[in-house]
Amino acid sequence: MTWSCSDYELPYDPVGPPPEVTGVRVLFVASDPPWPITSGHAQRMVHAVRGLARVGEVDVFTLTDPARGHPGLPECEPVARWEQSARPSPTASRSRWVATLRPGGLPLALAGRNFDEARARLNDFADGAYDLVWVDAADTFSALGPVLPQAPLVVDLDDREDLKAAVRTRTLMADSARRPLRWPRLAVQTALGRREAAGWRRLQFEAVAAAQQVVVASELDADRLKGMSATVSVVPNGGSEPTAGWKERAKEPGSAPFTAVFCGLLTYPPNVDAARLLATQVAPMLRSHIPGASVRLVGRAGDAVQAFHDPPRVVVTGWVDDLSGELAQADVAVVPIRFGAGTRIKILDAWAHEVPDVSTTMGAEGLDVRDGVDLLLAETSEALAAACTRLITDASLRAAIVAEGRRRFDESHRWSEVEAKVAAVAGDVLTANS
Repeated sequence: MTWSCSDYELPYDPVGPPPEVTGVRVLFVASDPPWPITSGHAQRMVHAVRGLARVGEVDVFTLTDPARGHPGLPECEPVARWEQSARPSPTASRSRWVATLRPGGLPLALAGRNFDEARARLNDFADGAYDLVWVDAADTFSALGPVLPQAPLVVDLDDREDLKAAVRTRTLMADSARRPLRWPRLAVQTALGRREAAGWRRLQFEAVAAAQQVVVASELDADRLKGMSATVSVVPNGGSEPTAGWKERAKEPGSAPFTAVFCGLLTYPPNVDAARLLATQVAPMLRSHIPGASVRLVGRAGDAVQAFHDPPRVVVTGWVDDLSGELAQADVAVVPIRFGAGTRIKILDAWAHEVPDVSTTMGAEGLDVRDGVDLLLAETSEALAAACTRLITDASLRAAIVAEGRRRFDESHRWSEVEAKVAAVAGDVLTANS
């Protein structure tokens, strides 16, 4: 399958002159294919590749889910070569748990998987010398690190899995605190969560120790890595520019029906948890304030989220080709994330489309937001519903938040700016090793 640039969601449109350094070779390695773009993380990978293409010729090697097949490379992407290897299936469940629970064990996502075939394929693919290797995420480094070419290494830790596991454990503890019948189960989940967090911390420390440069998505994560041996640089996430004509489709704020939207990959555990909270707790409270209010859960969804589909009160759209169309019809974007890491691209997308955000503090983590200025922050279901209502009843507040969000997007979160930062990091590493 080869995509044409005209059909591609985010066509490659380089900013600035072509690479000035000739003969530079870069290897980009990831645990998932960037193409097709099905998640915020895939967007970050795509634009990292485009940024690297500003400094040299880029080869891409990724693992992939065997059930997904071999997606084709869009012909407009600046990639010299692309190779994939099937992500190995785990061994029996019991063996995975043993591998995870033993001292120094791997996180469950990696335990019980044999990466020998993938390593052999990468070793064959990475022919010749590279001037720079860019690795996306600690799990990729753990799986493929032993056969990475000898070259200056950059590791992108935009999504801290150790923090995600730790916060998820605290969330489970809070949910079960008043349910004595769940305490035995909670004890097991807590122990596993702590072991997962410890396993991810170890892998991330190994990746940082091997890297010449580490990239994170926020100043907050950069502060968390202070004291490590590698240099840490911030490459923020970006948001998608609205498609042409989106403003003509935009609804009048407050016109019926009131629509709250939550966008994301709805098979990703933090998003699944947020969708459940929004559909089952926030939505009924919102309708008590605004009769007829509708919640739209936008993105590829598994069975757990599909179960919430109850139109018109809750609509699970599944995958949509035009995110701008959904955001143009939204009164507010709700981000009820309770655990996770990195920064939420869904907030940036709303800023770009001039839709005000209501978010938990965790949902807005890493973006250095100000409550009542960039968005509204709320922690409970009642407070989230009340904040959504406030953005409809207070037109001046809504207008101010929309304007500031768009300013923040224009200033710091365009993907073209992200690509420039990736190119700058790569250029610094190349210069330091020339």
